[in-house]
Amino acid sequence: MTPAEQAAQINAFGSNCYFNVVNLVISTITCGIATLGILIAIRLLHIKTWREPKAIQLLCCMFISLAWIGQNILAYIVNFGQIKSGIVKEIPTPPSDLVVINDIQVCLSDITILAGDLVICWRAWVLLPHNRFWRFVLATIAICDAGLSVADIIFDDLVSLGLLDTHIPVLDLVFLVISLVVNMTATLLIGWKAWAHYRTMREVSVWRKSHVQKILLFLVESGAIFLFIQLFALSAAILSSITVENTVTFDLVINTAQEVWFASAAVYPLAIIIIIHSDNSPIAETIHLTAQLPTLSVS
Repeated sequence: MTPAEQAAQINAFGSNCYFNVVNLVISTITCGIATLGILIAIRLLHIKTWREPKAIQLLCCMFISLAWIGQNILAYIVNFGQIKSGIVKEIPTPPSDLVVINDIQVCLSDITILAGDLVICWRAWVLLPHNRFWRFVLATIAICDAGLSVADIIFDDLVSLGLLDTHIPVLDLVFLVISLVVNMTATLLIGWKAWAHYRTMREVSVWRKSHVQKILLFLVESGAIFLFIQLFALSAAILSSITVENTVTFDLVINTAQEVWFASAAVYPLAIIIIIHSDNSPIAETIHLTAQLPTLSVS
């Protein structure tokens, strides 16, 4: 091995360690937030029997959190295993057992994002009890999202097994786009519902901002922030796929964008469920107002 090759290998090893530290910080913080979210959800939902609808939401919170935590644990195993293989064996390719663990980790990541997207669809679904068209749109988008998630998992497995050779993660980009469409559609519908609620309050001469309006605005604003994170991750993924030579700073930005998106996709659905089941939830009141004044509902 020439000195130039040794320097390149050391540089690549240092960059990977640097990226792993950033991933570790982001994922550790979000794992702690996810664990806290489970505890808060258990306290707020007050599950008395597993037959009530709130039990499904609690199970969804637990599933997302445990899948995210498990995904990060497997990611730690893969990263440390690759570091050990690179130092001890001086080989660029990881062992086969690490490849299997990495495939499971990627699968859990896609499942976590899909579950979060379904929760995002649900937050808009419950606010549209009498609008079949938009419910059909949400259901169609959710089904497409689920289908692309399964296809992305299968595609990644085929690439990992060497049956496919591609340098552009086409399905990863499409999956990110459909996830962005899910959040954008749900956020726009909730924003429309918030505007209808505001006009309703104006008609009954209520000028102060109600608790319902505050929660609806929170859902819209948080959805907009998550949408910005998704756009950032999508832009980074596109630039990464078309750029031939990347610098360390560029790779760090790409890596951080991906990790922030994964973390937000795991934590944001938990926040939605917790907010909806906080004291004086706006869901029941908003549905009641929609029933009383159907002309102000989203159509």
